[in-house]
Amino acid sequence: MFENFPVFMTWLATGAGAAVAFSWLAELFPAWHALEGDAKKLVSAGGSVLVALLAFFGLQYIPADVIAEIDPFFKLICGVLGVHFSGQLFHSVTKK
Repeated sequence: MFENFPVFMTWLATGAGAAVAFSWLAELFPAWHALEGDAKKLVSAGGSVLVALLAFFGLQYIPADVIAEIDPFFKLICGVLGVHFSGQLFHSVTKK
C-alpha cells in the first residue's frame, strides 16, 4: 500500500489518513471505549488533527538523509504487519 516512508507520512497528513490512523489507535485503549458519544467525537477530531499535524511537521522538518535511513525499516514493518493482518482476516472469515 505504501511504497515508502514519505508516502505514508503524506497519507497521514491528509484528513482521511489521519482519521483512519487515530481511529485504529484509539480502539486499542479501554479509555476510548468509556467515552460518551459527543466526547468521543471531539477527541476523535482533535486526535486526527494532531496526527495530521505531526505527520506534516515530520515531512517538513525530518532531514532527507534520516528519512532515507528509516525507509528500509518502514518497508520491513509494513510487510510484516500486512501479512499479520491478512492472516487475522483470513482466520476470522474461515473460523467456524
